[in-house]
Amino acid sequence: MIAFKILQGEETNYIAWTKLCKNVGIKPYMPSTPELAAIKMQLAKQFDIDADNVQVLMHGSAIL
Repeated sequence: MIAFKILQGEETNYIAWTKLCKNVGIKPYMPSTPELAAIKMQLAKQFDIDADNVQVLMHGSAIL
């Protein structure tokens, strides 16, 4: 399972890959590492936080 962990100050939020795909209107698939890195950067930009505050998790462990 892939998820994005977003740290904003004292608050931590998680976005599951399957939920992100559903919200975009595509079927969940196994993304490539460059795709995950690009999404990580986009989320950091969207939430106006440092990219280090967005982690990509796979089965609960940080991979990016």
